[in-house]
Amino acid sequence: MPKGFHTQCLCVLLRKPVPLKWILDCLGNYEITASNESFDNWAISGPACIIPFRPEINGLVTVDIVPHRWPDHMGDPKTSPEIFGPWTLGAFGPASFPGCLERAAAYSWQEEGAEALAKKHRAFIRARISYSISAGGDEPVIPDDCDPVAELRFLTNLVRRVLRLSESLCYFNPSGELLRRGELIEETLKLAKEHRVPPLDLWSNIRCFDLGSSWTMADMVGNYQIDLPDIEAYFSTNHYDQEEVTQLLPNVILHLLGGAKMDDGDTCDGPGDVNWKVRYREESIGEPQRQVMTLSPLDKRPRPKILASP
Repeated sequence: MPKGFHTQCLCVLLRKPVPLKWILDCLGNYEITASNESFDNWAISGPACIIPFRPEINGLVTVDIVPHRWPDHMGDPKTSPEIFGPWTLGAFGPASFPGCLERAAAYSWQEEGAEALAKKHRAFIRARISYSISAGGDEPVIPDDCDPVAELRFLTNLVRRVLRLSESLCYFNPSGELLRRGELIEETLKLAKEHRVPPLDLWSNIRCFDLGSSWTMADMVGNYQIDLPDIEAYFSTNHYDQEEVTQLLPNVILHLLGGAKMDDGDTCDGPGDVNWKVRYREESIGEPQRQVMTLSPLDKRPRPKILASP
């Protein structure tokens, strides 16, 4: 699902709907240029306020309260076009796929009780960035100098404010398919600041899956938010440390963020003191189905049938 009308989207799951005024109070000294209590289609927007973000290129943040559960099915063009249409335009986040909340709850292992948090929610708040609101017809939907890391930093700090609401349950990143409580967000931001790196753990989820024959796949979902590929890494658990492999994934993304290129067939250093080969696949093994960069060790060990040759 490509980036559309909205380039980024971060959410807060709520126990129940709250008045827009409560959100405005949480936002404190943020500049609010407009607010609107009425709405026609909640999938497009509920009661909302507007906050400037790079106004010189028409960048705006919309914060809205949606008095419904997250539509994890993302609608259907025939039976629920009122949800499906906005989803295709990025209303629920760039690269947010059907089932993203269910997977976030199942695979947010850092967050104890994630599945229970997801089940409790009855409403949610969205913070989204757009460059198309009130824009002229000749202006680009996504400006050439769009900075996705800056966008996500801005939204992350904004969402931290909203998490102060008494009705908030947790932070939800639909494109990164992860849930986090406020305390864990603060810990992650502190650690990222100490190491002078972006807080990737708040934007992209890292998961592990058993492939059989003592092989595991570690993957990273959500990198499309920063215009980089998701990653799948395949390895034998008898010969490689899982923690070292999972750390390889964000290290590769940081390398790419620094301007490096990794083409199909390239190799990189990795766990086990061996080279790991880069491949690009049109279809991922893990859900959601998407294009991925893959990494696998060049060790010539027998591989499960599910894996193509390196």
